[in-house]
Amino acid sequence: YMGREEWEEFLDTLTTQHHTYLLMLSFQSFRAFYGRGQLLQPTPSQHDDTEVLRRDLLHAARSKEPTYVLLGLEGQQDSKLRLPTFYCSRDVDCTSCTIIPPGWKADLVYYSANNHPVHGIISCDPANPATWMERLAMEVGTIGLTLYTTSMHGRWVEDGEPPKHMEFLGNDTIFGLVMVTLPGLIIWWGLFLLFTCPGCGYVDESSARIEDITRARFMNNIGAVIGYVFVILGCVALALPYSSRDVRNNPMLIVSGRLKGYIVSWVLIVLVYFNPCIAWGQPNPNATFHLGDLVGLGQWRIEKLRFQAVCHDTLRKLDAGLL
Repeated sequence: YMGREEWEEFLDTLTTQHHTYLLMLSFQSFRAFYGRGQLLQPTPSQHDDTEVLRRDLLHAARSKEPTYVLLGLEGQQDSKLRLPTFYCSRDVDCTSCTIIPPGWKADLVYYSANNHPVHGIISCDPANPATWMERLAMEVGTIGLTLYTTSMHGRWVEDGEPPKHMEFLGNDTIFGLVMVTLPGLIIWWGLFLLFTCPGCGYVDESSARIEDITRARFMNNIGAVIGYVFVILGCVALALPYSSRDVRNNPMLIVSGRLKGYIVSWVLIVLVYFNPCIAWGQPNPNATFHLGDLVGLGQWRIEKLRFQAVCHDTLRKLDAGLL
């Protein structure tokens, strides 16, 4: 049997595995809000004291009073607050004249570090399912596979013979966007999903059955194998120019195309997922599905509101004696 120290070490190991799984799961679901830079200083060791717990919840929700008190719903213990699903205004947590709320920049950098093609190579979280080496292989494979889509550059642009009814592809700039930048984004995300296997490649090993862990590892390995097959095809295109288009013929076409892809990725992160003024989604916890959650417009703000709503709901239950 295990002694007390061994048992505590075993429980600590399970806790670490569970927390790692939750963090990894957040990466797979592309979470935007992590509460970084929020200056939260909870004291969980003192949460047996109701007042301390209440103070920490109010601080986490960035409020002086729970929402149900501000709305005069103290007596409605079972009432559920309904937040709007669309916002087109400055975040209420913004200070002074800025449109950037506290914690926005810190979470933006962290999101970019785990989801951007280049930033992720040097800064991704160690718990992320896609390691920096896999990300490097993905980028090399993407550049190589993009060569296959640029093989028509000579005929369509240089010789001036674009496809019928698609004469715009005879323009060098448009050709680069349509045949290099866009395919590069699609290829990279396809490889990213293969290497991360969201939904089937990982389980919580602190509580899962052996067969479930084995199945998840098998699916993860299958995804990685398929991903590396595409990476190898990209490397073949780079090493054997006659198999696609020789990158030496027009290196700036590939370089500029990928650079534009990097810029597009950052623009999407800032103006869509982290849009500071416009948000569309479901901020109410345990509510029904909302189409805006798939679009991701203002995702960070919606997730922050959902977190604050959970804090307010917990405060309601605490003050009502339900906890």
